[in-house]
Amino acid sequence: MAKFRFYYSVMNAGKSVHLLQVNHNYRYQGRDTILLTHSTDNRFGTGLIKSRMGIEAEALSVSEDFDIFEHVKSMVEDKTKDIACVLVDESQFFSRKHVEQLSDVVDFLNVPVMCYGLRTNSNGTLFEGSKALFELADEVEEISQVCFCGSKARMVLKFTQDGRVTKNGKIIDVGAEEKYISVCRYHWKTITHIDEIKKGS
Repeated sequence: MAKFRFYYSVMNAGKSVHLLQVNHNYRYQGRDTILLTHSTDNRFGTGLIKSRMGIEAEALSVSEDFDIFEHVKSMVEDKTKDIACVLVDESQFFSRKHVEQLSDVVDFLNVPVMCYGLRTNSNGTLFEGSKALFELADEVEEISQVCFCGSKARMVLKFTQDGRVTKNGKIIDVGAEEKYISVCRYHWKTITHIDEIKKGS
């Protein structure tokens, strides 16, 4: 039976690299995959999964009104395709409806689904998509990252342009290292400015 898996982590822990490696393995075996990302994530343009190591792959950009189940079903029914897996990047941005559709892909089409995303936002609360994935996925696995202090990084800090920590901003605010850094829970509570990290506080 197919499985519904959720791989979560903080930022810059290698989620996209893991996804792209799985995609490469299936493609190397001559199997077809379906790659999805959310339209919210436009850091590298639309419909592109790209790792910080430089490897990338085209993906379908999913908007709020897109029906994932019907799309995958049409691909499965296409006899020229051999759909081995659905791979989803930035799954924290997906709605609960989309997560339920992904679970239907597993349950009714018998196609494995592997989702990759953040657990919590910079305010310290679960994203909608991540919450739904924790509730519905068959298997949940953490991809580890470390804080600058050497402890396990569990949280994400967000900085304003002048380097101050903010925990009251928008829940979804796309960015990378210029705006976010992964830290342990202690430093998520205590760091107030990016300069404290540079000093090794």
